[in-house]
Amino acid sequence: MLYADDVIILRDSIKKCQLCPLYKGALHKVMPRGYYTNTKIVFVGEAPGPEEDKQGTSFVGRSGKLLDKWIGELDIEGEYYITNVVKCFPYQLVDGNKKKIMRPPVESIKTCSKYLDLELLILKPLVIVALGSTAAQYFLKKDKIKVTDYAYRTFKKKDYFLHILLHPSYYLRNHKNANLVPLKKLIKKLKEKELWQ
Repeated sequence: MLYADDVIILRDSIKKCQLCPLYKGALHKVMPRGYYTNTKIVFVGEAPGPEEDKQGTSFVGRSGKLLDKWIGELDIEGEYYITNVVKCFPYQLVDGNKKKIMRPPVESIKTCSKYLDLELLILKPLVIVALGSTAAQYFLKKDKIKVTDYAYRTFKKKDYFLHILLHPSYYLRNHKNANLVPLKKLIKKLKEKELWQ
């Protein structure tokens, strides 16, 4: 059962976190968005981008707009939650003071993922959708993968189903559409078995 205090304590812990160096350059610790109750599906990305760093909320930039479109197509309003493996914007400075996004350091992933584990412990989702290679590697417990080899596949875990998608930014860069059919079929199957309630 979800207690409001659990969510408040977790969010407060994230805001105060100084466990890795990324916090030093972050404008905000980026909070998840979505629904804390009746959560059936959790989308997990790699890390916040510059727009998320400015606003302090997950997936509010161009990738977030595409993800919102997917959520509409999946018909899961009121049942989703969106977060990242890492809660601070990872970047390096180029040309003096321009922030260029980079992959989060391994140590940051290791330390920050404890918050992700707590989120999932509180929410207990039926489905976790890993968006991109960093999230997929984390849930598959692999050091390195070619995420295109795993895209659109579903894995049965002990307490949930893991579905892999490429990160929304991939589809934006390459002007491609995501194949949501396998995920739609998974959701339909869970509803038919009366697990999605």
